[in-house]
Amino acid sequence: MPLGYVMALVLIGAGSALFVVGLLMVRQEVRERAENLKTFLKTGVAPVTLAPASNTLKAPSRQPAEILHFHGPRTPQVDAAHALRRAYYGARVRSAAA
Repeated sequence: MPLGYVMALVLIGAGSALFVVGLLMVRQEVRERAENLKTFLKTGVAPVTLAPASNTLKAPSRQPAEILHFHGPRTPQVDAAHALRRAYYGARVRSAAA
C-alpha cells in the first residue's frame, strides 16, 4: 500500500479519535451543568465552580499599553509636550505595524 494511503488512514483515525474524545468531554460538561442546576434549584445556592484554566503561554497582547500621566495645570507648554508625545508615539506604533 503506498505511503500516502497509510498517512491518510492514520490522519483519519486520529481525527476520529479526537472527535470521540471531544464528544465525551461535551457530554461530561452537560452532565456537570445539569448537576449544578439541580443543586441550585434544590438549595437556592449556586455551587462554586472553578474558572476555566487559562493558557499562560499565550503571546502577550499587541495592544499598546495605556500610559498614565499626571494631569497638572494646563499650560501651553504642557499641551504642546502632550501633543508631541501623542504624535511621536502614534507614528512609532504605525511604523512598527507596517
